[in-house]
Amino acid sequence: VEGDVHKLHVDVATEIVINGNAGIIESTSGPIKCGGVVSGDVRTTSGKITCGNVQGNIETVSGKIEVSGNVVGNVKSVSGSIKTS
Repeated sequence: VEGDVHKLHVDVATEIVINGNAGIIESTSGPIKCGGVVSGDVRTTSGKITCGNVQGNIETVSGKIEVSGNVVGNVKSVSGSIKTS
């Protein structure tokens, strides 16, 4: 996605990339990358999450989480590493 998106829900994707700000990002299966600010939550059941500033929660059941900015909410990965800077 080029630009801003209010809410994005994807069942299955090879990769989800948002080059802008987002409200809520959800995926059942697939990695998520967001280059802008996320004002809500970022969730995937299976896949890596890479993002900057998130004003909500970040959660994956199976996958790594890499955050390069600030997170206001919680960061949780049931099976995977968490890296924040």
